Amino acid sequence: MATDAQRVIGAGVTLTILGEERRLLFDLGGLEVVEEAFDGLLNFQEALNKGYRGRRLKALRTGLLAAGQHAGETPKRVDALLSRLVGSPDFVKEIDLGIAAITEAFNQAIPPVTKASSKDSARGKGSHGRASTGEPSSSATSPPQSSAA
Repeated sequence: MATDAQRVIGAGVTLTILGEERRLLFDLGGLEVVEEAFDGLLNFQEALNKGYRGRRLKALRTGLLAAGQHAGETPKRVDALLSRLVGSPDFVKEIDLGIAAITEAFNQAIPPVTKASSKDSARGKGSHGRASTGEPSSSATSPPQSSAA
């Protein structure tokens, strides 16, 4: 039976990697794991999206652990899977499948910001300052300034 956090955050994604099926779902605990490991959720998302120029393997390891936490995933099981993955002839393909599934599960938990939700910013919630008075800010009326190097 799914917990309330699992129902609210997303349905999850099924990943088959090296013949093992895993259900990836970021609940609150899983999001805390990646937030801690990458010093923020945005940094984790960037690691997933940067491909092989980023911290892809760390994102894979952390994502598998965090998104499997709801099902009792352990660092030892993730390490064993990744150790087998290193010797696989489909190493790159399997990593790409894993990253894609982690990305999809993460996007379910942290959906992209839409224009409608941007109205809920601090500006619309009664922040104080020039922008909340209805007057244009100085940055909106001033021409862009360039800096000389």
